[in-house]
Amino acid sequence: MSGIAGGANARDALALYDAYRDRIDTGDLIGFRGGPPLSWVLRSTHVGIAIRDRANDTVLLWESCPRTGLKDAVLGIHKSGVQLVELGPKLAAYNGQAWVRRLAPSLSDEQRTDFGRIRQELHGRSYETNPIEFCGAIVKWVDLIRSYDSAALFCSELAARTYIEWGVLSRRRPPDKYSPDDFLPGEWLPTLGLYTFGAPVCLRMGRKSPDDSPLTDDRPEIDCAM
Repeated sequence: MSGIAGGANARDALALYDAYRDRIDTGDLIGFRGGPPLSWVLRSTHVGIAIRDRANDTVLLWESCPRTGLKDAVLGIHKSGVQLVELGPKLAAYNGQAWVRRLAPSLSDEQRTDFGRIRQELHGRSYETNPIEFCGAIVKWVDLIRSYDSAALFCSELAARTYIEWGVLSRRRPPDKYSPDDFLPGEWLPTLGLYTFGAPVCLRMGRKSPDDSPLTDDRPEIDCAM
C-alpha cells in the first residue's frame, strides 16, 4: 500500500469522505477494493468497521491488515495485525475504491461501551497469513474439520468477530468463514433481530488497474462513479 498522499491530491481523494463523514457512526461497515491479485477473485478485497470517537470528533477504522504507514491511534505505533487507525488518512493512502454501509438500527450505548472490552481482547492479535485460512473463508467447505483458531485474524474475520460480540451477527457461522465479499450487497448475512446493512455509499473512487480483469458472475458491483 502506498504512503499517504499529500496536498491537493489528498484533499481530492477525500472529497467524498468529507461530504459524508458526519453520518458515519460506530458499527458501520467500511469496504475496500484494491488491485490484483486479490481483485481477480474478490470484489471486496478488505473490510473494517467504523468507530466514532465522539469525545474527539474522530472517525477510526477497526481493521486487521499488514503493517502500513499509519500509526495505531491508541498505541501510537506502526503495527501489523489488529489495529485502530484514523479513517481519513487510511482513505487518502488507499489506491482503490472504498465505501460505507450504514448499520441500522444504530448500536446502543451499551454496545458502544462494550467495544472497549472487544478492543482489549483482540488488539494484540497478529494478521493471519495462512493461505488455508483464507481459502476456508472464500470456499466455505474448505477446512471444515478444524476448530476455530483466533490467534491471528484476517480483516473479515475481525469484522465478523466484532459483529458477533455486539450481537449483530449470529454465532452459528464461525468468524473465520467470512470473506470480504460476504459483506457486499446481495450476499446473505446471518444478522440478528432487525439489523441490516444499508446500500453502499462511495467514500473513495480510486483507480482501476489495467490488469484488474472484471469478474463474470451476476453479483452486484460497487458503483463508485456515483
